[in-house]
Amino acid sequence: MPYSSVLRDFLRRNAPDQTASLLVRPALGKAKGLCILVHGFAHRARHLRYFADAFAADGFDVALFDYCTFRSGIRRHAEDFLLRFRELAAERPDARNIRVLTHSMGGLVFRAAMNAMTEEERARSGRVVMLGPPNRGSRWGSLACALGLRRLLPALADMATFPSAFVHGIPPMPTSRPTGIVRARREGKVHAASVVPRDFPYVLTELDGGHSDLLKSSRAFDAARRFFDAGAF
Repeated sequence: MPYSSVLRDFLRRNAPDQTASLLVRPALGKAKGLCILVHGFAHRARHLRYFADAFAADGFDVALFDYCTFRSGIRRHAEDFLLRFRELAAERPDARNIRVLTHSMGGLVFRAAMNAMTEEERARSGRVVMLGPPNRGSRWGSLACALGLRRLLPALADMATFPSAFVHGIPPMPTSRPTGIVRARREGKVHAASVVPRDFPYVLTELDGGHSDLLKSSRAFDAARRFFDAGAF
């Protein structure tokens, strides 16, 4: 059986749920704010459970954006995010200074979505922290294109390092407020230089571990909490 057919069958069996949604995890006690979490490629909301539990324990309602990363490109994921964000905003008209934490490709999804927001919607957003974002692309996206997998894995192909890939056309973050970026010292999926953006302000910190280790890192949570509170790590 051709490799592409094997992969197509794997994706069909392992990604049956195509519905994007925001899963809400209530704060423990009285909520003092709202935090949105956005996972990365080949993951689902459950992979950010550590952060959901930690922010809930810290007094924040948590909304996890859950979406299937395999079948659509980043643009479609951003559209789905914005739709769910607007639904959530309508349900919580008083929510302000909404914190956003992303992992890997989730940072690109949020960047694309934020650029499509209205000024009023952007005004409701607070600080943003990105864990291991491929802001300048990923070699894995380039490999997917080289193997002819662009149609099977469009979101991965969108992260290729060559200039025509979707990631390089996402406008800068539409805010003068710096974005917090956490980079793993043993980053294996995104080149260290690709984590930082070219065209918008950021504050960078590095932590021990690899790309996926950030998902369950107490140090990453502490760093994110400091940045949300003070705009510095």
